Amino acid sequence: MRHEKMMNFVRSVRRALDAASPALALGVRLAPSVGTLSSQGLSNLTALTLPADEGGGGVTHITWGVFFMAFQPVDSQLADLVLQVPKGVPYFYEITSWTGRGPRDPDTVAGCQAPKIRVTKEEIWTTALLTRTLYGGQGLSAFNFVYTRPFYDVPCEFDENEPYSEPLFEALGQTRNTTFLECCADQYYRLSPSISPGEESQIGKGRAIPSNQTTSLRIDCVPPTSGYSADGRLRIRTESPLSSAPAANATVIATFNNVSLVPDPSAGALFPPGVQANKSFFPDDLWTAWIVPSALVRKGANIITLQLIANSVTSGGSVARLVSPEARGNALAESLQSRQLGASAAVVNALDLSLPVA
Repeated sequence: MRHEKMMNFVRSVRRALDAASPALALGVRLAPSVGTLSSQGLSNLTALTLPADEGGGGVTHITWGVFFMAFQPVDSQLADLVLQVPKGVPYFYEITSWTGRGPRDPDTVAGCQAPKIRVTKEEIWTTALLTRTLYGGQGLSAFNFVYTRPFYDVPCEFDENEPYSEPLFEALGQTRNTTFLECCADQYYRLSPSISPGEESQIGKGRAIPSNQTTSLRIDCVPPTSGYSADGRLRIRTESPLSSAPAANATVIATFNNVSLVPDPSAGALFPPGVQANKSFFPDDLWTAWIVPSALVRKGANIITLQLIANSVTSGGSVARLVSPEARGNALAESLQSRQLGASAAVVNALDLSLPVA
């Protein structure tokens, strides 16, 4: 019943748009789309793309969204879902203005959540390049870009919303320039925490890396036609510095496509972060970085391994855990994590890869 009602509604919209196009003298056929969360799949949407006179909805394109916070394609189910796209129907991958939240500040207005971190132009460019080159998409769909100027949600979206800045409309417009994306745009790849129901990313809400064992992660890349202008930087962000408790002076060893990486003492962001909330930046000593030789980067899947070497191991064992900030807010999850991790542990809640092109 629900499917039939939706089909009738979309079909009516299609016919109304067809009737309105000549009257509006637009010279083009108006194009309705269907938007869906990638975790829902396409099993109920295929019929909507059939022409209205054949009993379908006449939808001309599909947009895939993941959640309110932006995901890059490698952390969504996009690769599997593109195989279900009806032939000849273009699709767009949805991004948003935000990628996550910064640290909580005790001086903010009571009841405020942590500030949101705005997506950078490099991530917008890279997501568009991935969508087109590796996943066969038409481009990006922007969700909430117009009204996501505040860095904070209620009750403090006005009191704490400094510095003011427009969303990255210019960078979004540049994603239509395929030549620019393929040859000249700096690249920024990122793994996302699982913050969407039904959408499990690689970092997830609690991924353990036992001491002296290797954990593999994947990042899809598209090397530029002009080549990289310099080596890249791989970074992880830990809950506390690796030199302090509870990490117990731990060391993390990283490889990229089976090649050991040299630590990079400059662990800051390789590209300017753009305009962010005043209190959205994490301390520098939470970041650990490595140099990624540009020659190692392949088109398609690239494998990163992380191994924790703890200089002090307690009877509880030494474990690093990749976990999103949202999971840490759950008291039960905190309790379970503490029992599982033991006294010596490092908590990692971010991983990114920056590669300069320009």
